Amino acid sequence: MASVTCPRTSNSFEWAVRQAVNAAQDDAFLRSLPPEFDRDVPNWWEKFKPSARWDHNAEMREIAMADNLLWVQQRECGRGKILFFAHDQHVQTSVGVLGSPSRPAAGPWRRIRCAGMYLRSAQDLDLVVIGTYYGHGAGFPPTDVPPPTDVHGMEDLLASFSIPRFIMDLRELPSSGPLHEWFQMAHATGQDAYTIVPLRAYDAILFIDTITPSPAPQK
Repeated sequence: MASVTCPRTSNSFEWAVRQAVNAAQDDAFLRSLPPEFDRDVPNWWEKFKPSARWDHNAEMREIAMADNLLWVQQRECGRGKILFFAHDQHVQTSVGVLGSPSRPAAGPWRRIRCAGMYLRSAQDLDLVVIGTYYGHGAGFPPTDVPPPTDVHGMEDLLASFSIPRFIMDLRELPSSGPLHEWFQMAHATGQDAYTIVPLRAYDAILFIDTITPSPAPQK
């Protein structure tokens, strides 16, 4: 386990300064985009060709995520563990490959070094990364229905276990055999158009067969 020196105190001024740093990170990222970039325009991605420049641009955001989380961890580790809740693509500890054979990437990005890669290099074994997957959604308004999954993707194998909810610790898989080999191969995932090698990306996987919207707060 990594040894981390924890400060004794935390105050509002230092948190406010960090928020200013975060605002500067956001500003630098947005300024790096071309002036005509507008995700509210239908099919906006058709204006831009994929290139390493776009991948590096996206990595600015990933590095900022990792940097901010490490700052929080340094300050708050004395109180316990830190939970970083984000999309699978941000937390994975391997290069993010956007697009899959059945669903090409919609956008100019293709291969991105994710926040999880930087966190792994800093924290090593003191970091546990959990990928989250679902089978299908129920009870959502028509505009919020989760997208269908790719055929033969990650979700197909996880759903085939016929267990409504489970966590699989990939570190406890057999060192050889069909299951180990399957998790070492690249697979499409239907949550978004990207491809994943589970054993390179995660330490564990959480699967929920049916997800539902959160209930409205009681008045």
